[in-house]
Amino acid sequence: MLAPTVSASDEARTEIRTMVAEAIVRFGIAGEVELAERLLVLRGPGPTSRVDLGGLPDSWGGLPYDERQKKATGLARQLVAQRRQSAAPVATTTRSGSSVAVIATVVLAAAAGGAYFVFFADRSTEETPVVRKPAPNVAPTSGVESDDREARARRVCDATRSRVMRGATVSKTDVEGWVVEITVLRNGGPEMTFDPALAQFVDRKPGQTSGRLVWKTDTFSEVDPFTRVTVADASPKLGDDAWRGVSLTLQGKYVSPFFENDTRIEYVRLGNALADRLGATHAALYARCAHGTQTHMGAWFFGKSLGGATLSLLYFMGTFADSPHISAAVLRPDGGPFDRANVLTALVEPTAPLDKRRVARWVGEQGGMVTAAETRSTIRFPFRDANRASRASRTIARALDVGSDR
Repeated sequence: MLAPTVSASDEARTEIRTMVAEAIVRFGIAGEVELAERLLVLRGPGPTSRVDLGGLPDSWGGLPYDERQKKATGLARQLVAQRRQSAAPVATTTRSGSSVAVIATVVLAAAAGGAYFVFFADRSTEETPVVRKPAPNVAPTSGVESDDREARARRVCDATRSRVMRGATVSKTDVEGWVVEITVLRNGGPEMTFDPALAQFVDRKPGQTSGRLVWKTDTFSEVDPFTRVTVADASPKLGDDAWRGVSLTLQGKYVSPFFENDTRIEYVRLGNALADRLGATHAALYARCAHGTQTHMGAWFFGKSLGGATLSLLYFMGTFADSPHISAAVLRPDGGPFDRANVLTALVEPTAPLDKRRVARWVGEQGGMVTAAETRSTIRFPFRDANRASRASRTIARALDVGSDR
């Protein structure tokens, strides 16, 4: 392993290395990106490649995030192209002499031209790497191919998640491995997974937990036969009728529009309609990695009152975070097990008296918007900077003395 160096731009070089490594994952290339002085080195299966950072670390801190992403993607392209070119077969001479050399030259030129086309042709998308998304209009595969696809989706989603935590804006080119979820909760009542009202939203066979979305808009109308919605019990504690919940997990081509500014509003409308039809007291819209349960991109939070909407924000972003925003005293009172039903109940009292002035101040610090009405209130966060809801949740938890010190 190359030894780390220490200088005034060490932090900048470390961030460059991290962002380049994430971009390389998106190109489908295996390997480790290492840092030595002003060199980035890509090691792993195949030839080692290197790129000189030049003066980039010194100017890095003054660049906006989008420009940093663009620079990192360019460096990744250079490393990947260099590896592929180094791996190309070397022509050898024989008694045929010039004819073999000419053929070899043509082949190498074609290979180089192909590499140039793949990595450099579309400079309009240079800000983010091209993602080779799994084809949802092809029936699922099995065996090694399916395992490889799943492993790649996990790597891509984890890499995108780390960018989200640094405040990145995630686009539709980053959707591989992600799902979009709408979860609604209500105080008591019957189990919600097969609530008849769900038939207005999901077409599924009796007893089945997945089906097709029948909430028809321009955003959701054009989908392929394998795009599905999964309905699952989201009760904070199974078997406890104090709180009931249900989640709709949107997959396949239902995911991409969430990552576009102009079409995300359709998910908010769907969430509002679900909350109304199911008599929800709390609800949330967010995106997460398909292989995990942690929520990462919160977009919309609903409650019967503004306190209820704030509770939704704390519950869905604060208790499902990688590192919970809620204190251990609330999560595990008396050192007992983590019980989300108890946590949800414990958050009712501190959030109930909240007024619009206080909530708007906390949410506004992250660019969020508050809507308060007599029987329904919502908190929304804008498209850019996907970590806003998480930061707001942590701030509010601490302000209400229920926050974690971590």
